[in-house]
Parts: sequence; C-alpha cells; structure tokens
Amino acid sequence: MRIFTASLATETNTFSPVPTDRASFEMAFYAAPGKHPETPTLCSSPIVALRKRAAAEGLTVIEGTATWAEPGGLLQRQAFEELRDEILDQLKAAMPVDAVVLGLHGAM
Repeated sequence: MRIFTASLATETNTFSPVPTDRASFEMAFYAAPGKHPETPTLCSSPIVALRKRAAAEGLTVIEGTATWAEPGGLLQRQAFEELRDEILDQLKAAMPVDAVVLGLHGAM
C-alpha cells in the first residue's frame, strides 16, 4: 500500500495586524520531502507516526512538505496557494497512491 502524507498548519487571528506569509512558515518550521525530523514536531507528528506504522506493516510512505507558522494574522493568499500547490504537485508526482494522510491544524 502506498500512502502520501503532508502537513500544513497555522492559527489565524483576524484581529492580529501581522500577516502570515510564506516566510512565517519557513521561520517557524518547514521540512521539505525527505527532510522531516525523526522526533515529531507540532505539525510533523502525523508523518512520524505514519512512518513508524509503515515500517511495522510494510507500507510505502511518500512524504510531502510539512510546515507550520506561528499564530498570526490573516494568511496571505499567495502563501497559501504556493504551499497548497507545492503539496498537490508532490501528490501528483507520487501517484498512484492508495491513501492520503494530511496533518492539518488551525484556521485559515
């Protein structure tokens, strides 16, 4: 079984004057495919947990981007679309897959 996994997380506060942009994700936590830490972080825990289960059950895991930004203001459209497209491009490249596991958190 082939499983694709990625993660995107941030918490948005509409009262915050500080916009959340791509740099906000890169400064807080950004792990490109193959660069995920062995120790889980806030947003990479689903990937690390899936990696362990895959090893025990003989599954194939294709790891996409894992990233999160500190809570802040509105997520800028360009940042969201870039990260969304990055993950979707990774998924398309991984096809065919039997399942997709996304680590999502926050409100955007």
